[in-house]
Amino acid sequence: MPRTPPRRYSPYGLPLVGHTLAFRRDPLNFMLRMTRELGDVAPAQIGPAKLLFLSRPEHVRRVLMHKDGNLSKRTPVYRALARFLGRGILTSEGDFWLRHRRIIQPMFSKQRLARFASVMTRAIEDMLARRWRDAIARGDAFDIADEMTKLTLRIVVETLLGSSSTQDMEDLDQATESAQRYVQTRIGNVLVAPRWLPTAINRAATRGDATLDRIAYALIDDRLSGQVEGGDDLLSALVSARDDEGRPMSRQQIRDEVVTLLVAGHETTANALAWAFMLLSRAPDVIARAREELARELAGATPDAANIRRLAYLRAVVSESLRLYPPVWVTGRLVLEPTRFGDVTARVGDVVLVSPWISHRRADFWTNPEGFDPARWMTGERPAPYTYFPFGGGPHKCIGDAFGLLEIMLVLATLLPRVQLDLVPGEPIIPDPMITLKPRGGVWVRARAVG
Repeated sequence: MPRTPPRRYSPYGLPLVGHTLAFRRDPLNFMLRMTRELGDVAPAQIGPAKLLFLSRPEHVRRVLMHKDGNLSKRTPVYRALARFLGRGILTSEGDFWLRHRRIIQPMFSKQRLARFASVMTRAIEDMLARRWRDAIARGDAFDIADEMTKLTLRIVVETLLGSSSTQDMEDLDQATESAQRYVQTRIGNVLVAPRWLPTAINRAATRGDATLDRIAYALIDDRLSGQVEGGDDLLSALVSARDDEGRPMSRQQIRDEVVTLLVAGHETTANALAWAFMLLSRAPDVIARAREELARELAGATPDAANIRRLAYLRAVVSESLRLYPPVWVTGRLVLEPTRFGDVTARVGDVVLVSPWISHRRADFWTNPEGFDPARWMTGERPAPYTYFPFGGGPHKCIGDAFGLLEIMLVLATLLPRVQLDLVPGEPIIPDPMITLKPRGGVWVRARAVG
């Protein structure tokens, strides 16, 4: 018979609060320690939640596929996310999720991505000309994480929603930060303030709700009223979508998908770029090899969706950066029925967690797991399934993974031959595991022209 985790999940837990204090102090190190000391199915208790950290590939696959109906997205984190995102494809599941995913998936076809590439490149060039030119001339320090957030938000608003409002982009950035803070209070706390209590976090979350509604509904209503003509963007596809009985999506349904793409569509890519620039700034040999490849393969041509496919080493740089700093650092599912993982049975109400931060650092999966080594991706060997999953996996794999990878590659291919980013000495760079893996306090750099 499979054994059930004991009520006291490990010798490191404290009475009542379990591992809450250790988790809140350093979530990433806590997860690694628990997995390394307790094994492939590592039990923990965070506040009232009983957790199992899973890192064997077959367990990761089962969680991400969850086809047997034993697992659900209805975890505390997803419920908190739903306050902002509603029932979009990130928070929904079942038939409702499948119907919406089928509507959205064609928006990320190869043909559309190729057209989006020119918008992305134009935004990158505009950033260089408008915001970076003077900073480079004066040698000013700036936060590359903040710059990438501005850039990726502009790109997602223009390509997916057909808008170019600068004010909307600034307001969305603030609303996204409020959402991150709100969800963070739902992670690893023994006591959580109810939504109606006017705490600072709850008030900021309420303002964020209102901002997201205002921006999304304004865009939607302009399309529905015909004031703004539809184009080749996702919002147009959502407005014109019909179900099997010919019924359109409701304003609320369109709003939820719009907000999901606004928030998730820029935050993860911005963080991935910030970590990539940090790693490259510490690896001059990697930068030199990437620049040599860019000069050889592009020969001064503007990067686009076609020619970046020739950049094998730059793609290896991106893969390695995503291995070490996956923007989505953990994914959880609620156990609905007793489910066996190895010789351990997860009980109803437990939360099972899979983390690329853990799996990407297992010494039995990777040589020199903590090292930044893009060359490992140049051997032609692929990592074993579900040992590498920066975009998740299974049917719920990130719908915008190709969009994000294209964006990352275009940013690096455009900037590396022209700009050298040097880390500002003395500025600590600390991973901050919120909804996404952010650099706490940013990544401060000085830029100088190459050549």
